[in-house]
Amino acid sequence: MGLSKELRIRKTADFNYIAENGKVVSNRILILKWSEGKTSRSRSGFAVSKRIGGAVVRNRIKRLLRESINSFDLLGGYDMVFIARKESAKADYGSIQKSVKDALRKSGILKPELPA
Repeated sequence: MGLSKELRIRKTADFNYIAENGKVVSNRILILKWSEGKTSRSRSGFAVSKRIGGAVVRNRIKRLLRESINSFDLLGGYDMVFIARKESAKADYGSIQKSVKDALRKSGILKPELPA
């Protein structure tokens, strides 16, 4: 379904603030930059360079990243920017979701899973 407007980072100033002041984790598919947000809810932004591919490829990657974010329970109060790497153009949904989970876990934004 996607992220609502309140949960997306869309302003250039917000992207620049996170890029300059945020912390970074990365893996072979993506880079995650994050910082403490201005609201109690976590917001996400996505950056996919033209070097990755044409508009169709870039939009597909952004769709897959948005869907991956929706599938996880996140702690509130963080602003996150996901930056796609060249490898993301060849990745399927499963590997992108695994990559997003890995980055969120490393950053401490992912809520801990309850033992079964």
